[in-house]
Amino acid sequence: MFCKDCGESIKDETSNFCFKCGTKIKEVDLVEGRNKQLSNPKQLNNTVKTVAIALIAILALVSILRLTNLVKDKNVLEEIPVSQLTGDKSSEEVLSVTPESFIAKEAIDLKINQLDTSQFPKISLYFSALNAQGIPILNLTRDSFEIYEERIINSDTKPVKSDTFLANLQQVPLSVSLILDNSGSMSGNPMTQAKSAAKQFLNYVDFSNGDQVEIIEFNSDVYIRIPYGSDIKSLNTAIDTMESNSQTALYDALYTGLVRAYSQSGPKCILAFTDGEENASIRSVSEVTELSRATSIPIFIIGVGSLIDEESLKEIAEQTGGEYFYSPTAVELEQIYKTVYDQQKEQYVLTYESQNINSLKDWHYAMLRVIDESYAGELSKEYIPAHDYNLPIELLFSSVTASSTLEPQVEIFTNLRFDYLPYHAIDQSSNTAWVEGASGDGIGEWIRIDFLRPTTLSGMYIRNGYWRTAERLRQNNRIKRIRIEFSNGSSEEFNLSDPVNQNFNELLIGNGQRLDFITSHTTSYVKLEILEVYRGDRWRDTCISDILLFR
Repeated sequence: MFCKDCGESIKDETSNFCFKCGTKIKEVDLVEGRNKQLSNPKQLNNTVKTVAIALIAILALVSILRLTNLVKDKNVLEEIPVSQLTGDKSSEEVLSVTPESFIAKEAIDLKINQLDTSQFPKISLYFSALNAQGIPILNLTRDSFEIYEERIINSDTKPVKSDTFLANLQQVPLSVSLILDNSGSMSGNPMTQAKSAAKQFLNYVDFSNGDQVEIIEFNSDVYIRIPYGSDIKSLNTAIDTMESNSQTALYDALYTGLVRAYSQSGPKCILAFTDGEENASIRSVSEVTELSRATSIPIFIIGVGSLIDEESLKEIAEQTGGEYFYSPTAVELEQIYKTVYDQQKEQYVLTYESQNINSLKDWHYAMLRVIDESYAGELSKEYIPAHDYNLPIELLFSSVTASSTLEPQVEIFTNLRFDYLPYHAIDQSSNTAWVEGASGDGIGEWIRIDFLRPTTLSGMYIRNGYWRTAERLRQNNRIKRIRIEFSNGSSEEFNLSDPVNQNFNELLIGNGQRLDFITSHTTSYVKLEILEVYRGDRWRDTCISDILLFR
C-alpha cells in the first residue's frame, strides 16, 4: 500500500497513518497510491534519462535522413509529430528540427594568392579554398562569398558588391616568371636535371590559352633570357643554352622578376629554383618581401642540395603568399613545378569596385568571408592602391622597346652567351646593357620606356656605355649627346661626359651621370635618342647600361 499524497510505501498495511507525511490511510487509496508512485520524478529519474537519450538519438537520425531527401524548405524541416518517432499514438507533441541543429559547417582554409590593383578602384581578388586535407574545393559559387573593406566586421558592416566571379582560371591567361639558378654550383648533373625539369614545366603550360612564361637566369648577375611570351621553342632553346657560372644573386633575381611581373595583366606568380646560398645580391630579403607585399605577387621557391639557406627561402615564400619546397630529386622537381601551376589554375577570382578611394597612400584591407551553407572561413589581405606613386618607380613600367637590338653574342673564352635586350637598360645591373643593333655608330637609334599610367619626372641617372668591365666600357661606343622626348610633345637635349675618363671602380659605386630636366614632365613615356657618340676602341655598338628615373 502507498500513501496517496506523497507516494511513500506503507509496509505495515494495518497502519492508519503515513509515517512520512501523517496522512490518514484508507483502503481505497491502494490503487491511487500506486499510480501516484509511478509519477514520482525521483523514482523515475533513470527511466526518464534513458528515454530522453533514446528520443534524441532517434530525432537526430530522422533529421539526417530527412536532410538527405531535402524537403522543400532547406532552412527548416517540416514538423515531425513525436508519435511518428516513438510509436506513442497518444502523444500530441510536435517538434521542429533544423539542419543547423545537427550539422556543423566545414572550415575552409582560404588563401588569397594575389590582389590585383592595376585597374584601381577595380580590384581583382585571386584566391584558393582548401579543405582540411589541403584539397581544393572547386564547387563554390558567387553566393558563397562576401567581400568587406573593413578590419572589424559587425552587424552594421555592409559587404561590397562583387562584379564578376570565376570558379577557376582554366580560361584566364597566367603569367609565370621562371627564375633559374645557373651559378657555379649548378655545373654537371644538377644543371642537366634542372634543365629537364624546367622544360617539362613548359609542357604543362597552356600556351594556347594565352599563358605566358619568361625565363630569368642568375649567377653573380641577373639575365632576362626570354621576355614574357608563348613560343615554347624559344623558351626551350633558352633553357638548353644555360651554362653554370660564378656566384648566386637570388634576391636580385626575385626583385627583377617582381618588377617585370607587375606590368603583366591578370594572375601572375614567381617560380624560382636555386641550389646555393645567396652571396652576390644588392637587394635584401626585406626588400624582396616588401616589394612582393606591395605588388601582391606570390613567390614560390624550390630549393635543392645542401648549400641552400632554407630559413631565408621559407621566410620569403611565407611572407609573399607563396610556398617553399625542397626537392631532393629531379623527379620531385618536375612534380613540384606541376603542383604550383595547377594551384594557380585552380584559383577563384572575384572582382569588385573599391569604396576606399580617398586615401590612396595608405594600406587598404580586403576581407573575404565564406557564407556558404556547408562551409565557413574568412581571410583578409592588405594592399596599396596602384595610384600610390610612392611605390618604386620601376613598378610603373609597362614596356621597354628600342629601334634595334644587337643579336646575342657568345664570349669566345668563357663560352657564355650574352643578350642585349632593351630591358637591360632598366634592370639596375651594371653587368648588362641595351646595345643598339644598327650598322655604324647607332646615330638616330632610340630606346623608349612606357609607363602603366602618366608619371611626373624631374630627371634621370644614366650609366652611359657598357659597364660590365672597364675593358668593355672602352671597347664599345658611349653616348656623347642625347635627346629625351616626352609624351606631351616636349623634349630636352643633354651633353654627356665620357665615363672612360673616370675611375671605373668609382663609377660602379654611383648611379651614373645625373640629368636634371629644365622642368618636370608628366608623361606616359620617355624616349632617349642617340645624337652623337664617343667611339669605342674595338666596336661601333653604342650601349646604355642603366637608366634610373626620379620624380
